Amino acid sequence: MYAKCAALTKAQQILEEIPVRSAISWSALIGGYAHHGKGVEALNCLDHIECEDDALGNVLVDMYAKCGAFLTAQEVLEDRPLRDVVSWSALISGYAQQGQGHLALKCFGQMCAEGLPPNVVTFLCLLKACASIRKLDEGEHIQDENLNQGLLKDNRLLGTALVDMYAKWGALIKAQQVVAKLHVRKVVCWNALIAAFVKHGHNEEALEGLPKMQSGNIDPDNTTIVLV
Repeated sequence: MYAKCAALTKAQQILEEIPVRSAISWSALIGGYAHHGKGVEALNCLDHIECEDDALGNVLVDMYAKCGAFLTAQEVLEDRPLRDVVSWSALISGYAQQGQGHLALKCFGQMCAEGLPPNVVTFLCLLKACASIRKLDEGEHIQDENLNQGLLKDNRLLGTALVDMYAKWGALIKAQQVVAKLHVRKVVCWNALIAAFVKHGHNEEALEGLPKMQSGNIDPDNTTIVLV
């Protein structure tokens, strides 16, 4: 409550008086500082807390990564005795969101070296990283991994991320192939493909997407109508 109302000093005072502090309470305070533009205070929280559980460590990695403080995020991650896929994915996500695709892929390599298997969130972040630096070969490898694990066919988020990645760099045939492989084709996937055709000047193919969508019992939404 105090953090949301910008009474951050009071919020921190109350937090420090709590015998057992959780990831949720620290996250609320750090989020309050960040929301009100007090980045230094948010970062300084690290000097006053100990990682009392795994979730808190993940919160810190995520917070620093989102703020672009990658060295600090990496330090927090490396200082943790047990690193998991959640903390690694938080760092990879931060790199991807800040346009540091190469570092995101390097971070993924480090995660794999520790024997940690990626999850859906990891894959989504990696696809965004690949799209930002035109690493379609890496993206295709991630697609193969998703197919091998059976994740792609029923996950519209992964499907849409793949379509977006291929479409961004004009690999429209590959984007079409992704949509064709999806068992669950939501309107958002079709919209991503149609938008790609429009972006690259393939207006006829874009128009053909509408009846194909409807033949699969998928109704167009407002975005579809605007695109075609």
